[in-house]
Amino acid sequence: MRQEVSFSIMREIKNPHLGFITVTRCEVSSDISFCKVYITVLGDEKTKAENLKLLNGAADFIRVCISKRVRMKHVPQLDFRIDKTIEETQKLFELMEKDKREHHYGREETEENDDK
Repeated sequence: MRQEVSFSIMREIKNPHLGFITVTRCEVSSDISFCKVYITVLGDEKTKAENLKLLNGAADFIRVCISKRVRMKHVPQLDFRIDKTIEETQKLFELMEKDKREHHYGREETEENDDK
């Protein structure tokens, strides 16, 4: 599903306002009626919000495009969402690095005091 949605965004949507978008993952419901499409968008928060709105507005068109290429009894309803995994991972990494620096610096000060 991820590849089909990506293909539709890249090749079939002709909207010049659509930015650089990557479909990171799709979560399809067990009855195949609904699909959460997670995307990343290059740009600031405003750009992300605008692109998300454009894609959700084009969701039915994308479904039709997919149904023409793929043999499926039912193409799920698409709900585009911003994938925050990368941002959250980056924040976690930064916190770990900060903690590591603070812990390391604290250790040096303790060792200097022990030597005196």
